[in-house]
Amino acid sequence: MCELIYVVGLIITNRFITISVAHLTLPHYVVWSAVLLFAGVAIFYALLLFGMDPFWSFHLAKRWCAQPDWVHLNTSLLYALVRDSASLIGKTNCAVLHKCTNLFRETSLEISC
Repeated sequence: MCELIYVVGLIITNRFITISVAHLTLPHYVVWSAVLLFAGVAIFYALLLFGMDPFWSFHLAKRWCAQPDWVHLNTSLLYALVRDSASLIGKTNCAVLHKCTNLFRETSLEISC
């Protein structure tokens, strides 16, 4: 299973490493943010639907770790996926605000973004 995920990761990385982000616009960021957020929620509920515990690694780490106080929920994979998609949404908002600010400075008109 780990080898399959490794190979899939290599294929995806090889495909996306050639994409330049310089030409991406607001819709690109919004769509990718929504896809990542939806994927995290879908994986969580799919695991619940199939009777699996989405926090299985957290519970095992809490039980077997020498220092259980060091194990936190924010180190789980689903949390990382949601955190990264929220970061992408924040970057999207910054890009929009930066674009609107530059447009406002260039035209010196009152523009509502």
